Amino acid sequence: MKVCLPYFKDIYKDLCSRSDDKSKGINKISFLDYCQLPGLLAERLFSVFDIDNDGYLNSKEFLTGLLRIYCSQFDQKMKFVFDIYDFDRDHMITKTDITTLITCMPVVCNNAGRSREGKFTQEGGGATTFEERVSSLEEMTNILDICFGDREKINVDEFSSISEESTSDMVLSVLNLLRERLPCSENYWRYKRNYEMHMKILAGDQQQNDGSKNAAARNGGGIDEESKSDGGVKKLAKAHMSLVNSLTPYNFTSKSSGSGGSRGASPNGLPKGDIPMSEEEVANNIPLQNLKSN
Repeated sequence: MKVCLPYFKDIYKDLCSRSDDKSKGINKISFLDYCQLPGLLAERLFSVFDIDNDGYLNSKEFLTGLLRIYCSQFDQKMKFVFDIYDFDRDHMITKTDITTLITCMPVVCNNAGRSREGKFTQEGGGATTFEERVSSLEEMTNILDICFGDREKINVDEFSSISEESTSDMVLSVLNLLRERLPCSENYWRYKRNYEMHMKILAGDQQQNDGSKNAAARNGGGIDEESKSDGGVKKLAKAHMSLVNSLTPYNFTSKSSGSGGSRGASPNGLPKGDIPMSEEEVANNIPLQNLKSN
């Protein structure tokens, strides 16, 4: 936070200078233009940032929003993603809330034959066939049916429990798209990693990669701050939707494990994947060349 806060303040000043009323802060048009996100997700992000609902983001709202994305702990991040799905702000979300948002997200497409298509299709917004679109929606519906069971709505605690024990699709589909698309992501992760390396050098830690127990202890045992919560260290479950897996193609196997992880069924009946990673570990696997600088 010590490193990123001045950087985020500079971004605020730049965006505020483009606003139609600089005394109120960043207007929605300037914010949406900056974010480079699919329309509905960008609208929801602005709404969650805009705490007083006045149509502008003041300095506190903007900085708080970015800190919730990048620097918050596990439980705080779960609440943030939950708030994005909570369209009517009743502290409950439905399957419709989730599908409405996820279906607007692009799917990464490696099909070279689409290079001649429009931007929406190039980014994976359009499936190659009608059958693929139907299959994607059916897959999403089936997974949500298993997660929700006979509940019409879930609260934030149930949302967090599903993300930890069953599937992380609902979290990763939002969080990793934010971290890939927001222009400040590349610089933030670079500053963060450089700062951590600098602090290790100052502390005399020259054993960053030797795997020794002493080094692990000095580094907090390999546990990232934002994967912690009041209840201890928490992990995200594996993502199951092909739409989300194509959007976030990261290895969910813990580096410390000697095998591919345990198989079986999760408490809600979804197949277990590899050993889950912390939310921070997932984010750290985002290739910097895929990110955009502001």
